[in-house]
Amino acid sequence: MSRRRVLVSAGVLLVVLAVLVAAGAVWWFMPREPPTPGVSEANCARIKPGMRKEQVEEILGGSPGFYEGGRLVHPEGSIDMGRAVLFEWANDAGTVHVWFDHDGTVVGNARYFLFSSPAH
Repeated sequence: MSRRRVLVSAGVLLVVLAVLVAAGAVWWFMPREPPTPGVSEANCARIKPGMRKEQVEEILGGSPGFYEGGRLVHPEGSIDMGRAVLFEWANDAGTVHVWFDHDGTVVGNARYFLFSSPAH
């Protein structure tokens, strides 16, 4: 292979590499839409031990209760199990259970339960 051909091939490879790096940088720094608040499996997965109740309410779109069309239609209470308190957020698709200690900090993992659709 001639020296000229090697240089041209190397130049083309460098241009392709530069384009890929530039495209990756654009994608990396591109603004992203924040996740939509609400009762969902994806939002349940965002809830981590150590979070405060206010942070969970921000992720799930409001205080515990049953939501229809993003609107709270039935506020829920809590179930005190002694060492922890269970709160529930629900909509027509499913429910999220989150356990808090008495200081309002998430303990353990949040759970998402999908409601089954009626059989036809």
